[in-house]
Amino acid sequence: MKSLREKWNKGRIGAFFSRLKSVKNIEIIIAAVLALVAIVIYFGISLSGNRKSAVGVAAVSSFSSMSADEKRLAETISCIEGVGECTTFIKTGANKEAVGVIVVAEGANDVTKRVEIIRCVEVATGVTVDKIQVYQMANGG
Repeated sequence: MKSLREKWNKGRIGAFFSRLKSVKNIEIIIAAVLALVAIVIYFGISLSGNRKSAVGVAAVSSFSSMSADEKRLAETISCIEGVGECTTFIKTGANKEAVGVIVVAEGANDVTKRVEIIRCVEVATGVTVDKIQVYQMANGG
């Protein structure tokens, strides 16, 4: 029975490693490639983490900067059965009248709740249905 080393050396993998060993300074080249891969992975992870935290900060600051009307509308929508946490954005025109409304709410994935939210916004703001957008809140808030 042939030894494992002889089988290894006769195989394609063995031939590849034999050629690889003959390259000058192969240890340095391999170390440089591994270092480059580690750097790419590190910066890829840290950049994606920064993007997520920046989005989180923007979302928190937008909730706290809602106007009194937006807060009042959000509180009213939250009182609808089956609708949980809610945030609103009211776009106003030049004469301070509401011209569009965005609602992000828990429970908005249910069609019935979505219709109830749209009716609530329509009555509260006077904005027509085609200018009201309702979205499901991500991750329950």
